Amino acid sequence: MLSVARSKIDHKRVRFLQGDIIGLPFDDNAFAGVSCTWAVEILADPRAAVQEFVRVIKPDGVVIYVFCSLPDAFVPGVPAT
Repeated sequence: MLSVARSKIDHKRVRFLQGDIIGLPFDDNAFAGVSCTWAVEILADPRAAVQEFVRVIKPDGVVIYVFCSLPDAFVPGVPAT
């Protein structure tokens, strides 16, 4: 996936890195924003990932998380459990 991303974007301000979501390879307060899509809900320890987001974001930063899975009650034709 990283090679595909690199082939699509070639800009000096963009780097693609492979890392561990519960051990991000960045300093504390390193970013103004963090975004994540479809990861936290499939982790064994989602709290650890969120703690990493908070650790690497600046105090006035923004975290954007996109939750792509819907609970059964929100899927048309699937009764709520």
